[in-house]
Amino acid sequence: MPRLFGGKVRGTVGIGQVDCCGQGKHRSGGLILMWRSSVTVEILSFSNNHIDIKVTTEEVKESLWVSCVYGFPESDLKFRTLDIISQLKKDTNVAWLLLGDMNQVFCLEGKVGGNPVNMNEVNRARNCIDQVALKDMDFCGYRFTWSNKRKIPHTVEERVDRALGNQRWHDLWHLLVP
Repeated sequence: MPRLFGGKVRGTVGIGQVDCCGQGKHRSGGLILMWRSSVTVEILSFSNNHIDIKVTTEEVKESLWVSCVYGFPESDLKFRTLDIISQLKKDTNVAWLLLGDMNQVFCLEGKVGGNPVNMNEVNRARNCIDQVALKDMDFCGYRFTWSNKRKIPHTVEERVDRALGNQRWHDLWHLLVP
């Protein structure tokens, strides 16, 4: 059963944390969410693989929904990550951001090295994201977010960390980031 810990750090940052799974070298996952004290956060739901929150700020006069995800790394369980995303879907008229380590490649260009991309997994992931009406927030910097840290020619790199927003989130983005 996942546990949620909460608290404040030095009076300026709120924290919500879902504990990790496993023991010893098998310990993995876990989520931590931090926010400024000027932001009001209501935790709506959580599991070992997600924290779903409603955020209120003074800058934006409407509530924002943010879902943080840690995807299942095992190939045969990746569908569970997509199930969580589908269950978290918000109404299209509210601003929704989904972000985290999806442990999932969303396109052929999202991986170099190692075994070929599993196109069935990629297509399932794309279909899920289309069904919940999200699109990539893009980012600048190195395009891969995970590496096996091995030397060439044994290097594998993947883009598994993502931030995806619905159209309302994209519309409000300029108000949220100075």
